[in-house]
Amino acid sequence: MVPLGRPYLTTIIDVYSSCILGFYISFNEPSYLSVKKALEHAIKPKGDIITKYCTKNDWPCFGKFDSMVVDNGAEFWSKELHLACLEMTTDIQFCPVAKPYLKPLVERMYKLINDSFLIQLPGKTFENILVKGDYDPVKQAVLPFSSLIQMLHIWIVDDYHQSLTASKTKIPQLFWDESANLYPPVEFSNQDLEMLNV
Repeated sequence: MVPLGRPYLTTIIDVYSSCILGFYISFNEPSYLSVKKALEHAIKPKGDIITKYCTKNDWPCFGKFDSMVVDNGAEFWSKELHLACLEMTTDIQFCPVAKPYLKPLVERMYKLINDSFLIQLPGKTFENILVKGDYDPVKQAVLPFSSLIQMLHIWIVDDYHQSLTASKTKIPQLFWDESANLYPPVEFSNQDLEMLNV
């Protein structure tokens, strides 16, 4: 029960449905490895989710991407990542620098994660020092890492995917199911996954 530091979250989001396809959490700063691990999680079927993390719902999101848009973080500019991504997707696009309005889904997602998920966890931090008061995040950060992973799975699958988005226009899971019925996700074969070293 010793604080290990502040974890970093890397997420992969489907623009059409707003579903979270996959994620990776680590105490290491964002890097080629964190992006690769998030991609691996996103492309693989997650059939064991109910048993492994005690969710109420399945997480049916997986498959090969047609296109991937990334921001300009240093972790996205490595040659190794570019080669790995080309094996998992057909097109990689970079958002222009200093134009967050071109990636509003990601910006809103991280705000939602902060406001709806992280705010309930011990060790949370506050945007406003007046709200924080005497609260010491380091002393309160006693959540085991495995519990954080389980709680995030439950929040994604049972809460976020089943609820109306901020725009009140869709429920992510329903949009995913509808689109997957029309255009079934392309699943990587075991041989493909071995070649990708996944």
